[in-house]
This record gives sequence, structure tokens and C-alpha cells, in this order.
Amino acid sequence: MSIQDIVNNLVSLQTIDLSMDELNKLLENCLDEINLQEMASKTRLQQLQDTRKNLEDLNKKRKTLEIEVGALDTKISKYQNQLYDVKSNKEYDALKLEIASGKDEKAKLEENLLTLLFQEDDLKSAIQHMTVEVESLKKENLKKQDEIKKKMSDLEKNLDEKKTDRTKIIQLLPTNYSDEYENMKKSGKKIVIAPILENNMCGGCFISVPPQMVIEIQADDKLCRCSCGRYLYWKR
Repeated sequence: MSIQDIVNNLVSLQTIDLSMDELNKLLENCLDEINLQEMASKTRLQQLQDTRKNLEDLNKKRKTLEIEVGALDTKISKYQNQLYDVKSNKEYDALKLEIASGKDEKAKLEENLLTLLFQEDDLKSAIQHMTVEVESLKKENLKKQDEIKKKMSDLEKNLDEKKTDRTKIIQLLPTNYSDEYENMKKSGKKIVIAPILENNMCGGCFISVPPQMVIEIQADDKLCRCSCGRYLYWKR
């Protein structure tokens, strides 16, 4: 295999790898989008559940107040009946005071009850609205996820094709070059074979390439490497 053939195969291999990196990034973006949608749904569902819990707590509080109001009614009624049995003005005044105090306390409790009823109505309205919203969001997310999964399926198909092409090129390359290419990829280099740019600079690290090396690369005499370790080639 000629030097030019090796260069062409390495460049093709690198092009495929860069394309695969982009496809994998797009797949990750798709997964992130699905996760964000699921998180939004879970957050809204949790808000709905919290609102329902708040309504439940208000119901319990209201029922407790209703019991207290009922107890006060019984107490006031008892004192009012006792008014007819008192023997002195002092006892009568004491009962009237208890009745007045009970009515004042009852009025405050009934005011609190009214406030709770308004709050319950607001929560019921919010729950109804949020329930519709959660269901709508669920349907919308299912539709979007179907679209994303279709996109992911196309990306994965494209990725599989790239993997097949990559394997074919690896098999064409001499083992020493394919092994070295893979080692440089594993070390973190996305650009393994770099073009010589204007002013004879390496297209990977942008360090100047010695003139004699440039001449050898142009002549396809041998496959040279920059001081950064990358293979170099001359764009034709």
C-alpha cells in the first residue's frame, strides 16, 4: 500500500470518527431532551400531589373547627337553658358572660371556617386546572418522545453504517498505522492526521512544520509526524 493510500485511508477513518462523535453527541442530546421532559412531568405531577395533600390537610382542619363550633353550640345552648334555673343575679350575670364569651369564640371560629372554605375552593380549582395540565403534558411528552425515538433510531442506524465503514478501513490499513491511530484516539486526540496549513503549520497543534518535512510530505516519500505526535498530510 502506497503512502498516499495510507494517508487517504487515515483521513477517511478520521472523517468517519468525527462523524460518529457528532452522531453520539446528537444521541446524547436526544436522551437529555427526553430526561428533561420526564423531569418536567414529574415536577408538575409532584406539585399536583402536594396541592391535593394541602387540600386534604385543610379538610381535616375544617372538620376539627366544625367539631369545635358544634361543641360551642352545645355549651351555649346549655348555658341558655340554665338561665331559667338560676337563683341569683350573680349567677345570671355569670351565665350571660359565659354565653357572650362562647358566642365571640364561635364567631371567630366561623370566620376561620369561612376562610378555610375559600381556600379549599381555590385549591379545588387549582387541582382541576393542574390535572388537565398534567394529562395534556403527558400526552404531549409521549408524542415528542415518539418523535425523538424515531430520530434516535435513524441516528443509530447511521452510526451502525459508520461503524461498518470504519471496520473496513481499519482492515485495509497496515497494523502498525491502525494501532497507532487507535492509541492516539484513546489518548484524547480527535485529530490524529492533520493537514499542513498555510505558513506550513500543523493543522492539529498549529506549530510550524520544518520545510524539509513539508517537502517529504508533498513528495509522498514517507508518512511524517509532527512534534505533537500527529500524522501530517498535504491537501491536494
